[in-house]
Amino acid sequence: MEASLKHFRFVLCRLNPESSPTPDGADAPARRGADAEMKRRFLVQEGQPALDLIEEASLLLRQLPVEAWCAYLAGSLPFLAALLYFWADMSLGAASEDRLGPSALLLALLFVAAKLSQSRLAEHLAARARGAAPPPWGVRGTLRTTAIHLALQPWGLLLIPLALVATAPAGWVIAFFQTATVRAADPGASPRDVARRAWQGARRWQLQHHAVFSILSGLGFFLFLNLLALCFLIPFLLHTFLGIESTLTRSPWSTLNSTLLATLTGITLLMMDPLCKGVFVLREFQGDALHTGEDLRVALRRRRTQPALPGLLLLLLLLPVAQSPCTAADPPPHPGSERPPISATLPGNELDRAIDRTLEHPEYRWRLPRRAPAEASEGSDSGAWDRFWKWVGAQLKSAGDFIGRMLDKVIDWWRKLFRPSRPPAENSHLVFDWLSPVEVVAYAALALLLAAVGLQLARWLRDRRAAETPAAVQGIGEPPPDLRREEVSAAELPQEGWLQLGRDHLARGELRLALRAFHLASLARLASRQLITLARFKSNRDYRRELARRAHAAPSTLEDFDENLLLFERVWYGSHAVDAQGVIEFAARVERPAEGGRA
Repeated sequence: MEASLKHFRFVLCRLNPESSPTPDGADAPARRGADAEMKRRFLVQEGQPALDLIEEASLLLRQLPVEAWCAYLAGSLPFLAALLYFWADMSLGAASEDRLGPSALLLALLFVAAKLSQSRLAEHLAARARGAAPPPWGVRGTLRTTAIHLALQPWGLLLIPLALVATAPAGWVIAFFQTATVRAADPGASPRDVARRAWQGARRWQLQHHAVFSILSGLGFFLFLNLLALCFLIPFLLHTFLGIESTLTRSPWSTLNSTLLATLTGITLLMMDPLCKGVFVLREFQGDALHTGEDLRVALRRRRTQPALPGLLLLLLLLPVAQSPCTAADPPPHPGSERPPISATLPGNELDRAIDRTLEHPEYRWRLPRRAPAEASEGSDSGAWDRFWKWVGAQLKSAGDFIGRMLDKVIDWWRKLFRPSRPPAENSHLVFDWLSPVEVVAYAALALLLAAVGLQLARWLRDRRAAETPAAVQGIGEPPPDLRREEVSAAELPQEGWLQLGRDHLARGELRLALRAFHLASLARLASRQLITLARFKSNRDYRRELARRAHAAPSTLEDFDENLLLFERVWYGSHAVDAQGVIEFAARVERPAEGGRA
């Protein structure tokens, strides 16, 4: 009881530092009390240390139920997939301008859905911090939260990139919008109230949220580097063990394209966002507790249900001393002896100092042992949305249990089939078991079967890739590719198709178009000889470097390509003129036999 009262006094002093008592005794206890008061003042003025705050947020995330994660991913994953598709479509799509309006509208709706899922996750985290059940979501609360996000969050798409470029205000801007996401689901909140509370949260404990922003940024950067290294390693592992050739193994630096970098950035943000939400939920909870004392009520509720472990340990240590009477076997103390009586061995002020030293441990400052929130009663109305996701979680759990039972049955059947049902005799001196060769042969046959299936699958993939021609043969009646388009690729026609198209343009006197057709024929020919790999994102210089790495046995091929490339870029991208004789010589270098030298 004494330890509980001192714990209450300790937490109360955090809210009112002026009322911090100083233990009676010598100067050392006074100095310890002064140090404890300074720590409490620091916690009130500067907030919890950044690493402790991140650690406590990760603890809250580990305690979340499955339905909370399902609701969060159901809103965030569609937005991430749509954003990446929008990025790729607007970058490479031929008719992207026609789809810009509907795609942007769909992306905006998914953005609002993602913000709603983040607010719901923040509500679960706040309920865990308060030790209560999360409130149900109704139609009116969902519409109010949607209106708040529509009023505030679009500004973040503009202000956060500008703040990151300016570097200095990035911490305040990000803290404002993260706090707005956390506060958007408050009961009865309006956009103005959420903006005011978000600005107060961004101004509170500024050193803390700048430190948190720096730590999470570094963690996200190294997470991004790990994902990028994984994208580099997987194609080479597949090529090493399965022989699967791909564009990434032929040109590793092609991994650094904008689409892949955007995808990895989105995955990194998706993995870091729950931790960031947990940090700002705890910031708001601790900030409100300075005025409402909510953390005191949570601590007292948990003290009623949890035993005072340090007090019990101290009681167990003092129990033998308190129960050791002076028996007749022990000689009575001499009147002049220096040994004090047992009742004076542990005075009251020493006990107080021992309890104070125990309460100065870090776990009694901010981090308190958490307990699961009280489960809602069976008859309570938790909302159709929560009931739906609970049903989904239950179905997924039952499906996982069913798959686990089936695997256990298969393993038991396998063991019964190849294990002797009769155990060996206890006094048997035989070391060799006659049934062991059957089991060894069975395992070897299974391994060979799996290896054969894997090799057959790899061979089928290789044959299918080899069967795919680098260019689709132009069908009868289809119009030829428009050489005036910048997006035209050498993979649209085979070599003969480009050569015929170039001859037609040459006959009509269209020399620039004929020169480009012969250049595309040159690329298609090199691709058919597996000297280059055609890709839309590659430039002519990329093809030249790739050809220089692979055409060691045919130096004349590289020289012809260099000469043709110089002429093509001067004519197509520059203002140089070309005559028919130059185009004919260009085509002759393209059609020169592979094994022949220069004429």
